Amino acid sequence: MYRIVLVMSNHVRLTRWHAGGGVLALLAAIADHLKTAELNMDSRVASVSVARVLRGKPALPARALCVTNICGRIRHSHSAQFYNPGVAPLVRKTHNAFGCFETLLSVHGNLQTAQNRVNTLFRAGRSSVHILQIIEHAFDPACVELVNMHMLVANVRLAHPVNIGCPFLDACLQYCADWTSTAVVMGEEQSYMKSFKLSALRPA
Repeated sequence: MYRIVLVMSNHVRLTRWHAGGGVLALLAAIADHLKTAELNMDSRVASVSVARVLRGKPALPARALCVTNICGRIRHSHSAQFYNPGVAPLVRKTHNAFGCFETLLSVHGNLQTAQNRVNTLFRAGRSSVHILQIIEHAFDPACVELVNMHMLVANVRLAHPVNIGCPFLDACLQYCADWTSTAVVMGEEQSYMKSFKLSALRPA
């Protein structure tokens, strides 16, 4: 196993792994990594170091992107009864640090209606299709005015480390056919995060 470290001219360090196969295969892999890094990072490779790792663990296998949490808000007409009669007995009063809510729990997500009774939050969803099914099942369709997603959390494991300052990640999100992505500049207190505004999502 070989560890290949690329240091870019903007000081970003990239680590790649090569399983072996001879000197020619190693050189070909290095050339391929050089080309890919410079193409996607808009920066030149300043130096390359190669080390043979005898006892090191190989890189973890890649894992596909998985949505773990979808949160948002449903705006509906103010009414004494906007829940469908079939689910009304399942609605419970709950209290937390944010106030008093009418809460409806399901295996695909939770609904919390605020005291003003014009907004309902949906939380802990993992599929936009299931969230829309919950809304259709729980609410009278005539009462629903607007459904907005304000947070989507997903995780993915790549076969190599990724620097959050790398423009390659921006490009991957922006050219993904599942949504329209725009980078959002956050404050210094959230500098450890990379935030994007997603719109025109395809149901999944």
